[in-house]
Amino acid sequence: MKYNTPKHNRSRPRKPKPMAMVGSGPLTSAIWKSGDEQGGWRYRFNLFRQLAGNGHVSQLFQPADLTHLVKLTQVLAAVLADDGCLSARQRQSLRELATQLDEITQFWNSSDELADSGSSRCSSCSRWKGRHGDTTDS
Repeated sequence: MKYNTPKHNRSRPRKPKPMAMVGSGPLTSAIWKSGDEQGGWRYRFNLFRQLAGNGHVSQLFQPADLTHLVKLTQVLAAVLADDGCLSARQRQSLRELATQLDEITQFWNSSDELADSGSSRCSSCSRWKGRHGDTTDS
C-alpha cells in the first residue's frame, strides 16, 4: 500500500488528543483520557483562560472568572459522568455535582452583575455593587 504522506511523517508516533474541549466564557478545558479497559482509564483536564484579542492563553485568572469557573466545573462533571468508563459510583457522584451546580447557575447569564469584573458586595448592606457604585438587589 502506498501512502501519500512523506515517509518521515509515517514513522512519528501520534500525539495524544483530548477526548473533549469544553468551556465557559473565556475559560477552556481539555479533557484527556488514557489507559485501557484492562489497566483502567485515567482522566486529566487542564484549565486556561483565553486572552481577549490576541489568541494567547494564560493560567492567571480574574475575579470575574469565578462564575465561568463554576459553570465550567458543571460541564466538566457532566462530560466525565457521561463517558461511561468511570465506576458507577464515580459517575453518580459527578452527575449529582453537575445537577447541583446547574441548579446554582441556572439563573446566571453572561450579563449578570456577578460576571462584571467590577462587581462586589457592599460591605454595609450585602447588595451587589456595580462598577460605578450603583447597587442592585442580589
